[in-house]
Amino acid sequence: MAKQSGPRPRRVPQRMCIITRTVLTKRDMVRVVRTPDEGVQIDPTGKRAGRGAYLKNDHAIWLQAS
Repeated sequence: MAKQSGPRPRRVPQRMCIITRTVLTKRDMVRVVRTPDEGVQIDPTGKRAGRGAYLKNDHAIWLQAS
């Protein structure tokens, strides 16, 4: 088995938009989270606790989702 030279390429996280069902990088999506206390909110950090979903960062998609 041949050795690879150099560092391994970084894995880019991908997520699926719940409206369009397209797979994009996590940076191109906006996470919406539902918490038991505060209801549905936008999660800019992507780290809030609660049930999350991803939407494509596109105005027309957000209108369709609302």
